[in-house]
Amino acid sequence: MKVQRVLRHKWVVPVAALVLVFAIGAGAWAATSTGVTSTSDTGALNTAGKEGSLPDCGLGNLFGFGHGRAFRGNNEEGQLREKVQSRIESVLKLVREKMSAEDQATFDSLMAQRQAQQEALKKAMEDLRNTNQQLRALIDKYLVPEGSSSSN
Repeated sequence: MKVQRVLRHKWVVPVAALVLVFAIGAGAWAATSTGVTSTSDTGALNTAGKEGSLPDCGLGNLFGFGHGRAFRGNNEEGQLREKVQSRIESVLKLVREKMSAEDQATFDSLMAQRQAQQEALKKAMEDLRNTNQQLRALIDKYLVPEGSSSSN
């Protein structure tokens, strides 16, 4: 009797099917989008250390890229990264041109400061990664899977 009551609402079955399709698609998308090459928490492109490039200004989200996901390194995404980087550089150039001389000097100083801080953060992240690896190695020495004999 409940089934007949539910079937009176003919929209339930198509909506349930649509929800299922979107759930499967979202799961597949999340499973294939886990490769991370950026250490930036802003979700923007990380351009630190590239000669002739501007530092990561957190503008990746402004242009609709990022959202917590970094780009992986295949060819199409490399081209997309270059397009986004050039767009960010052109916007920053236009904004800088509109500034007064004082503001340009402040902007340049802040950009240099940001670059230095980002490089320091990158080094600190590498140091933290190394420390975590050493810690894991030490812990793994003392973790013995159940059922195997302990040599300690």
